[in-house]
Amino acid sequence: MATIDLGKISFTQKGTWASGTAYTAKDVVQYTDGNDTSSYVAIASSTGQAPSTNGTVNSSNWTIFAKGAAIGSTYQSTFVSGTTYKKGDVVQYTDGDITSSFVYVNTTPASGQTPATGGTVNTTYWSYLAKGQPQTFSPNDLQNDISTLAIRQSTNEDKYEDHINCVSGPEELAEQAELINVVYSGTKVLDNGMNRFMVIGK
Repeated sequence: MATIDLGKISFTQKGTWASGTAYTAKDVVQYTDGNDTSSYVAIASSTGQAPSTNGTVNSSNWTIFAKGAAIGSTYQSTFVSGTTYKKGDVVQYTDGDITSSFVYVNTTPASGQTPATGGTVNTTYWSYLAKGQPQTFSPNDLQNDISTLAIRQSTNEDKYEDHINCVSGPEELAEQAELINVVYSGTKVLDNGMNRFMVIGK
């Protein structure tokens, strides 16, 4: 059986990386880059050479020894432009009439970076955590508000026993259904001359 000299593969644990400490090959340190804390092993002698910057390893002097996971998100309440946010911070922000939750994703802390403008997320710094719904309704919001829509149909022909709540037109149908925002209103003339009305709204 082959004999392995463990002395040749030993590592030296040096604790948290410090800019003023001199490191040599096989030294192991812990370093937090942005919001990720990982262990790195030195592959060359260095002083003041950070193991990683903005997620990029300083491969001339260090290599990943054990990759850490992101530290849990921290809720920071409503976004404030003068506050400095760091990776993992969570805020609420109202863009137009939509209030959503955003998580800060950039590894460099910054202030004044609005999470979203006009419906476009500032993806350099933020990502949706939970997208909100419009507080007001318009036909353009149909894809976001489809679950709240009501569809109503009726006719203007009341001579049939099973025809109830007949109306004179789609406007009366919408009023009868108490729809405030109508996104579709239409009339179809059937072969028997009867008018069928449909309205969609909320």
